[in-house]
Amino acid sequence: IAADLRALTAGPHLAGTGAAAGAAARVLSGFRAAGLRTLTREYTPLLSYPGHASLALLRADRPLLAHLSLDAPADVGRSLVRPYHAYAPSGGAVAEAVFVNLGREEDYLTLERLGVSVRGRVAVAIRGGGYRGGVVRRAAERSAAAVLIAGHADGGVERGTVILGGPGDPLTPGWAATAGAERLDFDHEDVKRRFPAIPSMPVSGKTASAIIRTLGGPALPADWQTGVGLPVDVGGVGPGPTLVNFTYQV
Repeated sequence: IAADLRALTAGPHLAGTGAAAGAAARVLSGFRAAGLRTLTREYTPLLSYPGHASLALLRADRPLLAHLSLDAPADVGRSLVRPYHAYAPSGGAVAEAVFVNLGREEDYLTLERLGVSVRGRVAVAIRGGGYRGGVVRRAAERSAAAVLIAGHADGGVERGTVILGGPGDPLTPGWAATAGAERLDFDHEDVKRRFPAIPSMPVSGKTASAIIRTLGGPALPADWQTGVGLPVDVGGVGPGPTLVNFTYQV
């Protein structure tokens, strides 16, 4: 078990890549060696891969504050998949940031009581508010420009999907994505409703903390401070005055 685990986790193996084929071949070989009947099938679903992303903090009254790292903490030389949200749309924003805690309905109610809106702004959330696709959807419903979802202060960057409406290939909902299968068009209502309306990407807790430390506005509620590891007297919920310059391409 230890040898298999080490081999299967030694490097990334995104679906649809040669590394994934190698991982599948190892599992297949192990099953066959155990005397199990095995078979393989080929599918051609719509997959999402990371392209380019950048993140910087700006202020209207001064030069660039900082370029923020989007890399996950890692051992030197280890191969990693660039942090990304599968099926998030490409896009960008230069806008004020607002900290939305876990991005839940109750967190937005708290912001409303504080008189803070995410409309046209970049929502910064900490992972833990349920499915990450739901976090993005709730921000989009409130007209946010983009979403950054951070790992906790003591963790790394969590990659994952933000597609809506359950698992499976969005172009073949309910049937297998084989080579000759019927596929829905991208403008089909059943397809469009599965994709988030605004771009999003994962960042580290360290990156989120760097943003929140520069925010003004109402002070962080006491029960919002643990996720980002900030002291009581540091940071607000925003908006701004710091601007987040965010670009994302898949």
